[in-house]
Amino acid sequence: MFAVYLETQQGMVVTTVYMNPTPEQMKTSGVEIDSGFPTPNAVAGMVPVLKVDVEMKQLYFDYERPDTIASRVQELQKENTELKLALAELAEMVAGGGK
Repeated sequence: MFAVYLETQQGMVVTTVYMNPTPEQMKTSGVEIDSGFPTPNAVAGMVPVLKVDVEMKQLYFDYERPDTIASRVQELQKENTELKLALAELAEMVAGGGK
């Protein structure tokens, strides 16, 4: 088995798995896997993401929280609050600098 992966901030995310790879397929950025294919667990509120441990040559599932509308709204509200604070600080600096 041969796993093609993409290096991301979240780790080595598997993009393709070849069960019987050809020599041409093995030229891509990947690793030959020594173990079997893992089975994902059902974790409430999480999504399984297939990843590879390059040193151990093993596949495994990592569980990540999906990007939902509610999570995006929460992030935007936090960003909005930070921008309002920064704007208030700038307004204070400008008002204080004019004296």
